[in-house]
Amino acid sequence: QMGLQQAWDAGYTGAGKIVAVFDSSLRYTHDLFQYMDPAVKAKGEAGELSNYMTQERLLNTVTANKDSMNLFVSDWGCWFHGWAEEGNDHATGFSAEMQEQFLKGVFGTDARNKDKVPFAVDYCCGDMDVWDGDTSSHGTHVSGITAGNAGPGNIINDVNQVKGGAYNAQIMFFKVFCEDDPFGQECDECVFAALDDAVTLGVNAFNLPGSVMHRVVYVIHPLPPQMTLSLSKLRLSHKSNL
Repeated sequence: QMGLQQAWDAGYTGAGKIVAVFDSSLRYTHDLFQYMDPAVKAKGEAGELSNYMTQERLLNTVTANKDSMNLFVSDWGCWFHGWAEEGNDHATGFSAEMQEQFLKGVFGTDARNKDKVPFAVDYCCGDMDVWDGDTSSHGTHVSGITAGNAGPGNIINDVNQVKGGAYNAQIMFFKVFCEDDPFGQECDECVFAALDDAVTLGVNAFNLPGSVMHRVVYVIHPLPPQMTLSLSKLRLSHKSNL
């Protein structure tokens, strides 16, 4: 019904493109995120694909933009609502130890496939543990729909015939929900910090849950300057990266 087969037959598989997913958690050990087509990987590493993200390119991009990325901010505060910091369990930045890891080229747990998921960072808790153990993980669900690919010979592909719409795309996962929040809410400041960094990293598409967009649409004006900056970057990236 979506015309995916026709798109795939025409060569539109997501190869050389990056999808940024902003959500609850990612079960990065799932088969859908362990495979990258060797032909796509080879072309990407040879520089034949427009936006394939190798670990070397990712580190170079982060290092070159260190002074402007939220990965290197230890406290971005509670500017969205203006709530006091006291009693707020959400992290509002990354520790010096985490920042050192980023500069070493570590952008997520080693259990993930770095070709398929080159970047997986928890902006809500200030670490790189993006899997919260929830087997009904919404972030895992939408990531699979968007770009999951278990590869040939895997029962998921060959029997269940499950793969994402842009199955050869890479996924950058930005965890922006706190598993300890009783209401399952995202951390608003974390969302905009993550969006800002995703633009800097040059992603091609953004996947956000409806609750996040609801907050963006109905936020009280005037907009905080940090939000204005993030939305302006998003508009510019929409023109340049797609």
